[in-house]
Amino acid sequence: MRNESGNRRPVETGSGGRRICVNYGGLEIDGALYPLYSGSVHYWRLETDVWETALDHVREMGFRFVCTYIPWSVHEVRRGTFDFGERTPEKDVGRFLETCRRKGFFVLVRPGPHINSELTYFGYPERIFAIPEALSRNPDGAPVLVPAPPRMFFAPGYASERFYEEVGLYFDALCPILRKHLYPRGPVVGVQADNELSFFFRTQPYDHDYSPPAVQLYRRFLEHKYGGISRLNRVYGSKHSGFDRVQPPTEYAAESLRDLPFHLDWMEFKEYYIIYGLNRISAMLKERGIEGVFTFHNYPTGNPVTPYNVVETEKYLDVQGCDLYCSRREYAKIKESALFLSTTSRMPFFPEFGSGVFPWWRPLFLDDQKFTTPAVFMNGAKAVNFYMIVERDRWYGSPVTRKGRMRDKYFEFYRDFLGFLHGYRFHEYRMFAEAVLLSCRDYERFQLASSLLNPVPSDFAGGMPPDWFSDPRALRGLRDPVQSVYQRQRRAYTLGFAQAGIPLAVADSTVDQEVLNRFRLVIAPSFEFMSMSLQRKLLIYVIKGGTLVLGPRVPIYDEFMEENSKLASHLAQPAGRLEEVDYKGIVLRSADTFADAAPFLQAGSDTIACVRTLEKGKFVQMGFLFPEYEGIERSPVLVSIMEKLAAAADLKRPYAPDDPLVETRLHVRGEDRMLFAANPTAEKRTPAVATSAGEGLLDVFSGERLGGEGAVGIPLEPFTVRVFKVERGGG
Repeated sequence: MRNESGNRRPVETGSGGRRICVNYGGLEIDGALYPLYSGSVHYWRLETDVWETALDHVREMGFRFVCTYIPWSVHEVRRGTFDFGERTPEKDVGRFLETCRRKGFFVLVRPGPHINSELTYFGYPERIFAIPEALSRNPDGAPVLVPAPPRMFFAPGYASERFYEEVGLYFDALCPILRKHLYPRGPVVGVQADNELSFFFRTQPYDHDYSPPAVQLYRRFLEHKYGGISRLNRVYGSKHSGFDRVQPPTEYAAESLRDLPFHLDWMEFKEYYIIYGLNRISAMLKERGIEGVFTFHNYPTGNPVTPYNVVETEKYLDVQGCDLYCSRREYAKIKESALFLSTTSRMPFFPEFGSGVFPWWRPLFLDDQKFTTPAVFMNGAKAVNFYMIVERDRWYGSPVTRKGRMRDKYFEFYRDFLGFLHGYRFHEYRMFAEAVLLSCRDYERFQLASSLLNPVPSDFAGGMPPDWFSDPRALRGLRDPVQSVYQRQRRAYTLGFAQAGIPLAVADSTVDQEVLNRFRLVIAPSFEFMSMSLQRKLLIYVIKGGTLVLGPRVPIYDEFMEENSKLASHLAQPAGRLEEVDYKGIVLRSADTFADAAPFLQAGSDTIACVRTLEKGKFVQMGFLFPEYEGIERSPVLVSIMEKLAAAADLKRPYAPDDPLVETRLHVRGEDRMLFAANPTAEKRTPAVATSAGEGLLDVFSGERLGGEGAVGIPLEPFTVRVFKVERGGG
């Protein structure tokens, strides 16, 4: 088993002997690998005489890439008529791209049609909202409002052909300009297919889109999935005469296990809807000659679970990334997002990472950027677009102002950090992790389908976990309220491994088999149902020699809630049940006991977790629900459980700190070692980090050297990340 996180093979694009290759560590352009560190510069928001000065400062900070939106509403004068600099010099996108080329930049362009960017109407021309058939609809048939400052507007529908007709007019005018500036003739090496396509942040399950075109698309999706109506009727327990008679759910009404497929299919369709829209936009650009560049998209959230789907999207686009606008107090969110992309995406990319912030978001300052920037790279990010690197209207806190002046402290921070990334060729390093925690899409869909929040998504609920808002009832046929307790299991593993100092990766359960096979330990929280594709992957993983952690329940049903299991015959069946059990001082609930397998955890005389071997590998069954863990709290008993799991898979604990509230991450390049140490708390901490004989640590920014016999003390100020080169034999 390999012990470095990574993902799928690179993707090549281009023709005529030239190519742009998407690599895990960046972009290969004409055979040379360039790490993708980019900064956003919006040409139309700056005076033209500022362009060159601002770009010079961006280059001085160490950037080789810049990124810009190209907003539909800014360039459209009236339907079919556009201004690309003929009337207003600041709108001359061709001239801006040529300026970037002369300055030695590669460019990523983001032509929408949606761009957000705090523009009124998110960059759509206002006239679009007067076309009834181009709009998304709620279950009652009313247009859906996007409650965004400074002015609300109706949400366009991405299943609407009428909408795409209007987009086509815009692309017809823009693409001839872009074609002139595509690499190798010009600097454009990447193009975004739409922006933040996500139901306009209204991601709750029964909010929208219920427009006629969307319902039609839903029925086509079902027909493709089930093949025939008789198959769907058998799964749903329905009597539809044809797919044209199937209506989507408008509220959560499941009572039993057999009711779930109806709701989970709607969740899966919402993922499909987004991918359908992205594929349409990407195809429209390609039809107009925008080819030979890499394509990407960004989700507006750092938690890319349903209705988002990174793996499926990357079958149609080259890279699917996420946005992050976090304060220094949101380390857990940064960590989860970066870890997820680092194992799930072919290039872990954050197309928007807050360099400053918009005024109707919580305040972010330089101290936040100094913590969040190394934190995201620490946890596996490889490509980042700093948004905004040059300031503009409705924005503050960038290192370069709208007038082209530098903010010295901001400027120095980015110059020094880019200097580290380039100087140490950090893009060539891989994050070390031998264990991975899966985010199971089956249960994520169930959690969202049963949400009691509608239409307000949980992101606007004060930061509380979304599973806290799921219907708390257990369905008939399920022992646990899976939708409410699934995330509790994941939080326990995340907290326990972190406090044990054991590196843990995170991945979507739909990743390829080869990704799972890289890890010594795979953790897949499981309940009575699990998709057959995931069951097969997990079984193959064990047969090939992996250690698989399952539980609290044995999967006996597939995704159609039909009795169908690849795993059940290899696992131990419970011999008894306990409502709760005290395990060394923590209370475990709804526990199964086992009698016919080797004990793994015992509470008194009861075996509550067991081990079974299969060919080269083994299963570890955890037959209980963990307690709920919130935020940063010490739990030495939880740590002891995770240490036992690590021992079962023979995991390494490189440079583990003795302070459970401090985290370290090792990155490896051949024999070279780079160590990050993070203090995400509000108190100064000085952990002792275990080292091998003769090893010392060199701070890559201050030049300070730290040493010790078998351990190195690392002083960490509150909300601080330090980065060290591991030196051996005295450096």
